[in-house]
Amino acid sequence: MPLILDNYGEIRWLLDYSSSPELAQLFYDCGINRLQNGNYYFGDKTTSRLYEVDVYGTIINRWDLPGYTFHHEMYEKPDGNFLVSVNKVGSTHPDGSPTMEDYVVEVDRHANQLVHAWDLKQTFNENRHALETDPNDWIHVNALLYDPSDNTIIVSGRYQGVAKLTYDNQVKWLLAPHRGWGPNNLGQDLRQQLLTPLDASGAAIADTAVVAGSANHPDFEWSWYQHSIQLMPNGDLLLFDNGTNRNFMRTATTHYSRAVEYRIDPVARTVRQIWTYGAARGADTYSSIVSKVQYLPAVKHIMFCPGYEVPNTTGTGGKIIELDYATKQPLLELSLSAANGWGFHRSQRMGLYP
Repeated sequence: MPLILDNYGEIRWLLDYSSSPELAQLFYDCGINRLQNGNYYFGDKTTSRLYEVDVYGTIINRWDLPGYTFHHEMYEKPDGNFLVSVNKVGSTHPDGSPTMEDYVVEVDRHANQLVHAWDLKQTFNENRHALETDPNDWIHVNALLYDPSDNTIIVSGRYQGVAKLTYDNQVKWLLAPHRGWGPNNLGQDLRQQLLTPLDASGAAIADTAVVAGSANHPDFEWSWYQHSIQLMPNGDLLLFDNGTNRNFMRTATTHYSRAVEYRIDPVARTVRQIWTYGAARGADTYSSIVSKVQYLPAVKHIMFCPGYEVPNTTGTGGKIIELDYATKQPLLELSLSAANGWGFHRSQRMGLYP
């Protein structure tokens, strides 16, 4: 149930569709956000539609997804079109086995029609199972961005990494541990698109274990099961590194999640870790899935919001933590507990009014 809290944890706005004939089954991972016009937008997997609603919850617009069902993410481009992560009905691997959550579509909101689609089975290596072995849910797209600087999209796949894609589905760069990559179904050798990690001095990290992902460097770690990607004003990429199966260690006894800022050079195909927070807090802010990060340029703060089974004094759920970017000191910390551990899908700071 989407809601807005103030700094004291008081609920100031609540979107309750429990008695709605159309949206009573609205799922928690609806990707709700605020449109440029001040209304809210989200997707619903039950109806397989996208929605625009006003502050009272009144439905202003609906958009259909013929042949697809909604999953997780809906992103408004500057031109008003939507990027949406979806399942394609009947999508299969070449051997006929089913797949899910491996398409991105663009919706023209004015014409109410699909205008572009990315089949990520073509983009990535669909047979790469370095992190997870499920051939059905082999990528699990959970976040999208549009980069107006070069008319590309950035896709976060929980089990494969983060990639920048062109409109003809070519990979421009790939932010992921180097283990297990090879050619994709479009003939691109994805090993050539992988970003080389750099240390703090800007030198390439030579340790093959770090590059492959089985070890960490004092200046650099890959992200694992990442969610919530954002382009910062300086062009850096901010994301939530969940840390699940970090270094491919499925039986690890200690865990941590991080907010991480990466600086990517698309020409040299390199990546530097610029800023990070969360490792020292360990299990206290570890969320194996979901969660959100956000940079607030006006005040130079970071929102670090782990959302699932985070330990709190009243149970488990999520934490909303606002940090000073320069000092990494917490300025605000709210805890939200839930009986089932699901604190929230995402949390971000915004004004109560547009």
